[in-house]
Amino acid sequence: MEPITFNKLNRIILVVLLGFITLQTSCKKEEYSIDGTTWKGSETADNYRHDYIMSFQENTFTLNEDIIDDSGASETDIITGTYDYNHPNVTLHYAIDDKNYTLPGTISRNQLTLHSGGSSVTFTKQ
Repeated sequence: MEPITFNKLNRIILVVLLGFITLQTSCKKEEYSIDGTTWKGSETADNYRHDYIMSFQENTFTLNEDIIDDSGASETDIITGTYDYNHPNVTLHYAIDDKNYTLPGTISRNQLTLHSGGSSVTFTKQ
């Protein structure tokens, strides 16, 4: 067996170091995006069932809300606005009748939970 010389040791260290650097640069931090995703949720409040479908596109969102009463009659509301997303937090910004609203939420795996006034609604990613 040939002894390892200083020159060979430097080459070995250099190869290991280059391998480590290559591995670090190829493993980018995972980027999170909700652009192009659709989420569904529902809740029952005050004898009305609320079925939600929310879609995110670029920096905007659209929320379709079907409100169904005990007799089965329904109406649909559509809310649009913008959003900020900094994983795991999402914040919706929208206006209704010229009044601005902000709705915070969090995303964990395939669940998006929006929080409002002590209650919350959970959506599932489709």
